[in-house]
Amino acid sequence: MRDVLEQAPNRSTAEAHMRADPNRTFAVFLGVGDYETQKLDIVGYRESDFHAYTDETMPDVTGQAYIKGIRAAIVANVRTEFFSNFHLI
Repeated sequence: MRDVLEQAPNRSTAEAHMRADPNRTFAVFLGVGDYETQKLDIVGYRESDFHAYTDETMPDVTGQAYIKGIRAAIVANVRTEFFSNFHLI
């Protein structure tokens, strides 16, 4: 898992590797994003299956409402000098 997340050139490649992995053993949600598209998918990874969700489709899984404009609100409130080396997606 760590190798895929660190070395895949983009999120679609990382997701393809995780989807094809026949040795999935534990259930987790992972955030998989990339600089190229500035998009983030929430990946449901467990032994029996694999699903990639977006911020708009994840509420179907969690039952939590989609919060429109949350990215803009977070970016507006981030202290730029502290996070200058990070890319928010």
